[in-house]
Amino acid sequence: MEVPETQKIIESDENVKKKSGGKAPQQETKKTLTKKTKGKADKLEAIKKLYKKETEKLKKEIDAKDNESKENYDKFLRLNAEFENFKKRTQREKTDSFKYAGEKIIREMIPVMDDLERALQATKNNDKVDELSKGVDMIMKKIKNILGSVGAKQFDSLNQVFDPNKHEAVSKIVTTEHEHNTIIEELRKGYIFHDRLLRPAMVVVAE
Repeated sequence: MEVPETQKIIESDENVKKKSGGKAPQQETKKTLTKKTKGKADKLEAIKKLYKKETEKLKKEIDAKDNESKENYDKFLRLNAEFENFKKRTQREKTDSFKYAGEKIIREMIPVMDDLERALQATKNNDKVDELSKGVDMIMKKIKNILGSVGAKQFDSLNQVFDPNKHEAVSKIVTTEHEHNTIIEELRKGYIFHDRLLRPAMVVVAE
């Protein structure tokens, strides 16, 4: 006996329901798609979190390297400045060493000049030693020229304002003929060597 077409369709639907647990094919497909979509969303979220974490880590590393670079650059600037100062100091010391090389000898010559000056003063207005006086004066001039050629020279103090940096006051005299603190007598010449004081002048100051 032939089964009607309608019956075949009904039986087919029932078989499908049995295989799918009694659920229609459309419901099963929707559920599968929902699971797949959720799975993809979870994966995307995980990737997003991982990307964020790696980005933050990379940013920290970049910041650390940037700070390290700044510190190294600052160190370079300091070292470079120290090196430049060292070069200047070395050059200055070298120049000073050459410039003031004869200072010791000049200091030893100054007392000789003092003796000659005293001898010259003692022979003044004495006809008997006139020739000797001329000879002493000539020697003094030669020595002064030699000292001047290397940068050493006497400086004048008489009638100058007293300066403790280059004058040594041995006495003070109360007077109305000179302004206060004026040098009225020079007992011993002062000397400078280039811009350096070799010896202060010994003076008498008005008070």
